[in-house]
Amino acid sequence: MLYAHGGGYMFGEPLQWIASYERWIAKASSRGFDLVVVAVKYRLSTVAKFPACREDYLAVYCALLDEYRIPPQRIVFCGDSAGGGLVAMSALHIKKTHMPPPSSLVLISPWLDLTLNETLESPATMTDFLITFKDVNPGIVQSLLPPGIRPDDPQVSPLFDDLSSLPPQLLFAGTAEVLLPDSVSWVRKSEEAGNKISFVRGKGEMHTYAMGWPICSSSIEGETDRKLLDFLQQSLV
Repeated sequence: MLYAHGGGYMFGEPLQWIASYERWIAKASSRGFDLVVVAVKYRLSTVAKFPACREDYLAVYCALLDEYRIPPQRIVFCGDSAGGGLVAMSALHIKKTHMPPPSSLVLISPWLDLTLNETLESPATMTDFLITFKDVNPGIVQSLLPPGIRPDDPQVSPLFDDLSSLPPQLLFAGTAEVLLPDSVSWVRKSEEAGNKISFVRGKGEMHTYAMGWPICSSSIEGETDRKLLDFLQQSLV
């Protein structure tokens, strides 16, 4: 699993979800297969603007392929929030540059539309923990974008790209989260493009709930972990 952490491209670090990685690894082992999580330390927008984050993520992917000789069929791209957006933009870039694609994609509450047209005024700020989304995220977008790239550029807002011929996908999003419209639109466009995608909606759940406790209950954690591991066992052949 090649993992991209969230944090609006501006915050966060690779091991912020280490408890989730360790839980997934342990549960995979109990099913009889070995899961390795490679969490990418990509450059944040406070250090370098786009496409630095994508370059760093794909550099690690190339190292897995070329230096460690891991077949692409054994690699899944996974990320949450902005990391989910990074996974999507990286998969689309791979398609355009004719690199070997990964086996599959797991998107957890992905941020896919930097225009914020469907999310900036979202009433879900009353039910999500992203209570400062309206005040903070326009500045986060501007921090990421270099001169000449607009928020609706498909390079940074993969929702507006050609979504055809992507690997199988699993997407988690909570119905109480601000970014739910991004997931709903992505699933619709991805299905229209002919992709195989499974959409898990967490009823009443918040942003990145699929990462587990304490964002969701232990029972929901168990359910989402099961769906994640089922997907990995089916896609990593």
